[in-house]
Amino acid sequence: MGLAVEKVINKEGKQTIGRAYAKVIEKGGAENLKPFFEEKISKDCAVKTDGWRGYLPLKKDWQIEQEISDKGKNFKELHTHIMNIKLWLKAFITNAKGPGYKTIWTIFIAGFNQRGFTGSILEKLLARAVQLKPVTYKQIIKAN
Repeated sequence: MGLAVEKVINKEGKQTIGRAYAKVIEKGGAENLKPFFEEKISKDCAVKTDGWRGYLPLKKDWQIEQEISDKGKNFKELHTHIMNIKLWLKAFITNAKGPGYKTIWTIFIAGFNQRGFTGSILEKLLARAVQLKPVTYKQIIKAN
């Protein structure tokens, strides 16, 4: 599993987690991680990883700083997010393996990333509605 979290400064000036990104990666190694990096991580960003050697080939394209994890102490935000995922999985499913595994991760990450935007859901819906061409009653009846 490839998992990344953004560190951002919130309105109170405190560092916190921004968005999270996850992707099932079937096999370890830089060649399998590179598509995840290309899709989710800007080459302008500072990237902090653990000391795993698999990241070394990616250093030529990304600003990667490696640090020993120390059982998660040096990656507090990431490990907090991982623990939240584990709790969520335990609460809603009994078997996190199998064909629905990727879907479960996708749902969790999408929900996590929308956590700060609940007030704008109606605004987004209304904005999309006014961008559509009007449909008459006759058109609706004819379509059914």
